[in-house]
Amino acid sequence: MLKDGYTTVLIMTGGVENNDGNLQMNKHNINIKLLGEMMARRMGKTLVAPLVTLEPGNAGPNIQPGRAGPMLSQATYAALLFDMGNYLRSMGFKEVFYMGDSGGNARGMQTAADSLTKLYADSPDRVVFKHIPEFYNHTSVVQPYIQNELKIPEGIKIGASSGTSGLHEELGIDATMALADPQSIRFAQRVKAGQAEINGIKFESLAWLQGLGRKVADLRVTTAINAINAYRATLPK
Repeated sequence: MLKDGYTTVLIMTGGVENNDGNLQMNKHNINIKLLGEMMARRMGKTLVAPLVTLEPGNAGPNIQPGRAGPMLSQATYAALLFDMGNYLRSMGFKEVFYMGDSGGNARGMQTAADSLTKLYADSPDRVVFKHIPEFYNHTSVVQPYIQNELKIPEGIKIGASSGTSGLHEELGIDATMALADPQSIRFAQRVKAGQAEINGIKFESLAWLQGLGRKVADLRVTTAINAINAYRATLPK
């Protein structure tokens, strides 16, 4: 595939964290698996590296099972992402794009991309290493889209990570997770318990939620690809 021109690779980072009772703890990993494949197919000549399923965090006495992790230190996390990018370069990839679904991942991705860019700045064999922060767009893109364009009055302030339900959960995330795997949002159990809703929005049906998930996934993928193409346009020919 490399010989056939598949020289762009996506390093997708997720994580395992507390998401209260409705969602599986690996929601970010579910999202990056779904969206990474969608991006690669749409971009063409693009592959997805093995998913980075742990995120950075600090160990300590307050960490309890079900509340976080396991996580990696920032130093280990940045080193892991550096090594992955460096290895992919050695394999023959020419563009390495880092994208993360959790806010705490940005620092390590940026550090790895910047370090690799500096290391190979004088190399005649040019390889692009770039963190694409626009991929992490739950609050900046998805929330305004749901509330302002789709006119769905979700009870969450744009930019916030929790709404009227008081949970670290929102409609756009439920929708993409339902598209990937309805069990990941406990859909059947929530229907049975009369709690198939979030932030004041009732799930009309699984098909309705998955339909919304397709729209949100398409929006997130389009936003990230547009950012990649805008960056590509700045590169020397």
